[in-house]
Amino acid sequence: MSDKLRVHSNNSDSSHIGEVVWSPIKSVWFLSNIAIAICLAPFFVSYSSILIFLFLTGVTLCFGHSLGMHRLMIHRSYECPKWMEYLFVYLCIWEFGSVWRAQ
Repeated sequence: MSDKLRVHSNNSDSSHIGEVVWSPIKSVWFLSNIAIAICLAPFFVSYSSILIFLFLTGVTLCFGHSLGMHRLMIHRSYECPKWMEYLFVYLCIWEFGSVWRAQ
């Protein structure tokens, strides 16, 4: 393991200082999209699409987030070949890609 920090912050403030700001418009937009999706899902979703969703979600969460981002990039708790590190980071980008595009 290298002693070099991979993730660091130049902000000296505490992570506990600040306030949470609620945006009612974003909440209504998000909840209305979920309600529409739940109402329309029985007409457009098949069992095979549910299985594919569950498989890809499991792969990106387990390998991308848990092994790649959390244990490898943040804690550096294990060593792996560079190609595997790149694969885990790529899977993590799949996981967070939709969040980054939405902002």
